[in-house]
Amino acid sequence: MLDFLLENIFLLLIIALSGFLLLFPRIFSAGAKSLTIKDAILMMNRNPCALIDLRSEDDYTSGHIANAQNIPYESIEKNVETLKKYSNKHLILYCQKGIRSEKALSLFQKIGMEKVYSIEGGLDQWIKGQLPLASEKKI
Repeated sequence: MLDFLLENIFLLLIIALSGFLLLFPRIFSAGAKSLTIKDAILMMNRNPCALIDLRSEDDYTSGHIANAQNIPYESIEKNVETLKKYSNKHLILYCQKGIRSEKALSLFQKIGMEKVYSIEGGLDQWIKGQLPLASEKKI
């Protein structure tokens, strides 16, 4: 047995390294609050959630994820107290590309809201995944 281990040490190191590399993304993303669109849909289906669209009102009106509430990123700090009413739900944030939602996510984490997530790639990823959008018609 010892001869086998010594003769195949290189092979054993490769096996151990490949196992570590498979686990590597999970280890470093354990505390991450970004969701892929697939994970966001799973969360919406399994947990009480509130969706917040951080884009402008015009962008929101032209198309958004169904049941999302529009609170433009620029006014997020004014609406923190309003959003705290969702503390018993998972709060999922998104914008067009995911940049503003990541910034807003940091703000929520600083004030102690734990169940807040951002959709990676924002609405662009949602559209790329050919998922449905709702729209508001202006009268």
